[in-house]
Amino acid sequence: LAENPQNDVPSGHVCIDRGFCFFICVPSKLKPSLTQKPSFTYPAKVKRVVDGDTIIVEIDLGFNARTSARLRLRGINTPEMSDPGGEPAKRFVTRQLPAGKQLVIRSYSTDIYGRFVADVFYSKGKATSQQIIKDGIFLNNKLLENNYAVRI
Repeated sequence: LAENPQNDVPSGHVCIDRGFCFFICVPSKLKPSLTQKPSFTYPAKVKRVVDGDTIIVEIDLGFNARTSARLRLRGINTPEMSDPGGEPAKRFVTRQLPAGKQLVIRSYSTDIYGRFVADVFYSKGKATSQQIIKDGIFLNNKLLENNYAVRI
């Protein structure tokens, strides 16, 4: 539960912070399940791979709300595109995450460039978000295991 930044919550409604700077007001009679601890895990789809450690995704925030965001993979660093190793790292991520690929992301904060820092999970084949959460592949670790990234 979050305060609406404009304090204009209609009477009989509750304002919910869905993350990624998105708030939604819903009628209290819907009895949304609210907790004091925010949830930072979302289903998403790949829009574009920028480089080895940055991707653009469309995030499903729930309540029929979606947003696009630039994600920076948490805890790793890949070479810049102009450096040796930059192109191979991007190719590896692009093979793992083609456009439209279903993901599950867990966001933490933003970096100095305004990108959301996140862990990214995916499946080799088609899978639901629940299947990805249960058996998914952790992209951040895959990049480390295949020597495309270093831990930071």
